[in-house]
Amino acid sequence: MAALLKKHIAILSFIFGVSISTILTSFWTFSSSWSLVKQQKDDFLIDIDNPTNDENTNKERIDYNNIKDGGLKYTRQTHIFGQVHMTKTGGTSLNGELALNYERVCGHKGWSTDAYNTNERVRKRAEKNKNRTRTNAKDWRKVRDSYTLANKARAKSRDNLFSRGRVPKWIGDEIGYHDCDYIIEERPSEFWMQFNDFHNSTMELHVPCRDPISHLMSMCNHAGRSFNCTNPDYRTEAQRCFLAGVRSRFKKDLLNLENIHVKCYDYKEQFKGYMEYITPLLQKKRIQSEYVHRDSNSARDKDSECIWKEPDLQKKVASFLVEDVEYYSFCDECLGSADDLLQKSDVSDSDDNDDYNASPRDDEPPQWDSLSDDDSE
Repeated sequence: MAALLKKHIAILSFIFGVSISTILTSFWTFSSSWSLVKQQKDDFLIDIDNPTNDENTNKERIDYNNIKDGGLKYTRQTHIFGQVHMTKTGGTSLNGELALNYERVCGHKGWSTDAYNTNERVRKRAEKNKNRTRTNAKDWRKVRDSYTLANKARAKSRDNLFSRGRVPKWIGDEIGYHDCDYIIEERPSEFWMQFNDFHNSTMELHVPCRDPISHLMSMCNHAGRSFNCTNPDYRTEAQRCFLAGVRSRFKKDLLNLENIHVKCYDYKEQFKGYMEYITPLLQKKRIQSEYVHRDSNSARDKDSECIWKEPDLQKKVASFLVEDVEYYSFCDECLGSADDLLQKSDVSDSDDNDDYNASPRDDEPPQWDSLSDDDSE
């Protein structure tokens, strides 16, 4: 065998005009490189049934669930996080800020993949209009991109503009939610049902709970309606202000699903305690940026809202809302329970004009405080 190998090497040396030592060196280099490539290939192979390859203890493998991120260790969670974007609970800002600065956030008001440039387009429009305060970009919906064109070509109405900062649901469904760590959507509760049987994963679904009276007044303001305190039919007055989604985005059917665990938290902690809870569970982006706030309606004039001067009427309306709307009923039962994400009984009041206490007596209707009167969607 050795004699045959020497013969072949001699023939190659004669054909290519190189020395035998050069051929041997090249052969050795190729063999070493191929072994290294094969080793690297093996290291990147992931067994679908056993992603961490625990059975192969003889090799030092990449741990895809523990990635160094800016000096901090990011640990991929065992479940997906979801957020019911209930109308008028600050979900637009929450979605926007998380998508801008964290990976794999997917929502109606933005996806992580393109949030940076979306934010920059909104910023440039705001600067062009010389409106550079935090509550700027009131006309942010006029910022257009390819999603705007795609939806206009498809939708029956050409007036309701969409963009990468206000993603049409059909685009979200077309992309799919398979690589999302955090999903925040303004969809009927049936949307969440799919995650009860979603690639062997579980979901922790979060619901922000807002004081029903403050929430109702915010919806009245958004709809351009006033609550008439002199009308004895306060139920009708309340229903006149209901926005699309207040009844449909949360249903108690979600509480009966094996792989979806529903949690609540106090809305006024949206950008305090809740952000402290959720952001360590997400992976920071390489580039961090300041979110350009996007208003969704005009500022409220709380002094003009007659209901704040009628404490008895407040109690009647709040009790009606809890009885009539599953969202308020759920929040009434959940806040302060084991399913309250934050479980704070001493949260400070962020609205000096709020007449409500965060910890009502058992015989009173729920009395949650509002975050502020700057009502984002």
